[in-house]
Parts: sequence; structure tokens; C-alpha cells
Amino acid sequence: MKTTYKPIRTETLSVCQNPPHCLHIESYGNLQGTPVLCVHGGPGGESDCQNVLRIGMFNLDRLNVVFFDQRGCGRSTPFAECNRNTPFDTVRDMERIRKHMGWKRFVLFGGSYGTSLILLYTIRYPQRVLRYVLRSVYLMGAVISDQLQQTRPLLWKRLQRTTQQTSLQDISKTVSHRIRTNHKTKRRCVRDWCALEDSGLPTMHKKHSTSKQRLCVALLEAHYAANRFFLPQSFDLLEECRKICHIPSLVVHGDMDVICPLENARAVYNALNVNECAHTRLVIVKNGEHSALQRPMRKALCKEVSVFLASLFHDNYASHNSEIP
Repeated sequence: MKTTYKPIRTETLSVCQNPPHCLHIESYGNLQGTPVLCVHGGPGGESDCQNVLRIGMFNLDRLNVVFFDQRGCGRSTPFAECNRNTPFDTVRDMERIRKHMGWKRFVLFGGSYGTSLILLYTIRYPQRVLRYVLRSVYLMGAVISDQLQQTRPLLWKRLQRTTQQTSLQDISKTVSHRIRTNHKTKRRCVRDWCALEDSGLPTMHKKHSTSKQRLCVALLEAHYAANRFFLPQSFDLLEECRKICHIPSLVVHGDMDVICPLENARAVYNALNVNECAHTRLVIVKNGEHSALQRPMRKALCKEVSVFLASLFHDNYASHNSEIP
């Protein structure tokens, strides 16, 4: 029987008036404990509080673990709203949450697109971050990886036929436009977009399980990709990472991840280990895939994150990399 965790506090936080974005927030564990903010993936995903907590990596007696649904996602409102919805808006929202909670400094944990947000936040507010965990690193590149396109050719061609486009950039623009304008092919666009992405997940861990979730993921992923994640043309995330190499970090990535290739994790690790002050550990999980719930990934996260966060209290964390068998 699966354990069900009850939040110790559930609330909403208004972060924007026009449109009226309100974030759904849930807190678990010890309100007086070290704060951990969990940042979900996407764009367009939502917090999966129960499954994340069931991994067993968080000591709820000593940690205050907080989840929030990003703008337009999950139980945040308005649902699937694209206006005033960029990575930099989310970074500002994370800072608003910190102030709302009264935290001086806190820990960040996130996976997939959430890792990009964590890096952006830490670059902007390094003095606020105790340490951070990146699981299945995504660097705001191709929202559907080249590897996924190449290894799932039938699904990729079906998406191309549905949109009548060939490049990912043009496909993203078309999918975003058709969903937002309620085009007659809207449902097919959502279906084919999510079918391709979900093909990179184990069968029992499909992340877009409802039509509402699939719509939000397809819309926001396509919208962000069509706008190149709203990044300034000169912005280099890896170069910016060199500014935060002094902050302890843990990177966990599966060697069989086709959604976010292992090269992403290696690139971040190399960027963060530029001098003797670096405090980054890279864990490559053998047979690990994209989902945090896949057995090899779950086992590695439970072990590595537990130790990494326990070191908050023992201060004996060492920087190195390893491979989990």
C-alpha cells in the first residue's frame, strides 16, 4: 500500500494582476526545518508531490519541503495561460515564494525543465541558495531532443504530417498557434506532440496522464519553444553557470535518457567545475531513464539526495563524480 502524505499547509499566492496568475503551493514535513523548494518540469508540467515524496530522499522530520505549480500549470490559475509566462517570470515567482515563506536561504530540487529554472534562479540570486539538486538536466535547447526524433521516426513523422511542417521550430509555432486558436486539428496536435515525448518514458511512468495535462504540456512546451524560451540572443546558460560554481550542487542523470541527453549533465558539470572552489557532484545512473520514478533513478535519487541534504547538518560533502550501477 502506497504511503499518502498530507500537506501541513496548502495556499495560493498571487504573483501577477493582469492576467491574475495565482500559484498553488503545498508544504510538507517540518515548517521549522530547512526549506526545500521543488521545481517541476515542463514547461506545462505540474507538481507530483506524492510520487516525489515516496522516493524517500527527503527527511520530513528535518526538512520543510514545498511544491508549487508554475504559472498556468496544475492547480495554479488561470489554467494554460501563456500571457506573462516565461522562465524569468517563474524565477521571479520563486523569489516571491521565498519572501512569502520568510526564508533567508533555501535548497532547490528539480528535474528536467525544472533544472533550467533552478540554474536561472541561482544565477540571479546566488546569496539565497544553500545548495541545489538537478535531476535529468535540460538546458532550454530542443524541446523534443534530436535523439528522440531519430529513435522514434514514425511518431516524429506523424507530428510533421499533422502540422504540415518539417523543422521543430516551425512545428512548435504551429502547435502553439493551433491550440490557442482552437484549430480543428488542435486535438491531433496535442495527441501527437505528447505521444512523441511520452515515448521516451517507461510505460508505467507516462507523465501526461489526463487530457488536461496533455493540453497544458503541449501548449506551453510549444509556446516556449516557438519563442526560444524567451532567452536574450546573447545569453549563454553554461557560461553563466561559472558564476555559481561555489554553491554545492548534485547532478543526477540517467545514461539511457533520450528526452534530456546525458551530454546536458556533463556540460553543466564541466561548467560548474571550473576552479578549485567547485562543489559539484555528478552521478550517472546506469540504465537510468528520464523519469524519477524509474527504478534505477529512484534508487539513485533516494541514496544520493539523502546524503547530499544530510550534509547540511554534517558539512562533510565532497565534490566528485561517480556512476551508479
